[in-house]
Amino acid sequence: MLMRTEDVTLIGATRLRRSDKAPKQARAAVAWWLATGPPALPDAQQVVSELVTNACTHVEGGADREWVAVSLSLGPDFIRIEVTDPGAFASEPHIPDYPPLEVESGRGIRIVMELSENSWGTFIKSSGHRVVWADLKIPSP
Repeated sequence: MLMRTEDVTLIGATRLRRSDKAPKQARAAVAWWLATGPPALPDAQQVVSELVTNACTHVEGGADREWVAVSLSLGPDFIRIEVTDPGAFASEPHIPDYPPLEVESGRGIRIVMELSENSWGTFIKSSGHRVVWADLKIPSP
């Protein structure tokens, strides 16, 4: 999926230590950034939580690799969430087959895909860092 090209305005950005606390910290940051903004908070928090969890789970650690960055921008009728990580050595985010119901993980990118109405994607920066982004429509009042 190609990223929308409309101008966006950065609302907030933070860099977190990759840990089991990072998804909660990212949700809190999104809540802070959207406190007086458009009414897309629950979906935005779910998306950022899924993307940060993936970065913390699937990206290899090492020197200068224990971080994840989160940013939130506002477009004309959408919110863009970007999660940047040091870059995985072996794979990129993909939509796996549906896991069995008893399995507790493996649905994150599907959730992102559905909440963003398939407006999400990934790219590698020149630094080698991976960005995973998702655009969420702002609900009409």
